[in-house]
Amino acid sequence: MSRSESSTCRVYGNGPRRVISAMTVTLSADHRVLDGALAAEWLAAFAKRIEQPLGLLV
Repeated sequence: MSRSESSTCRVYGNGPRRVISAMTVTLSADHRVLDGALAAEWLAAFAKRIEQPLGLLV
């Protein structure tokens, strides 16, 4: 994971540009041990939780 950085970009199509906070997350998995689909599911679940941090408290 990296720290959050502010950047200017278009979000969801051709609307106006705005400043957002974005963080890069990388997952490395050994495909001999772990199926890539399982790693993708884990990363999707992680993204869902990190985007809704209040859900971590419940």
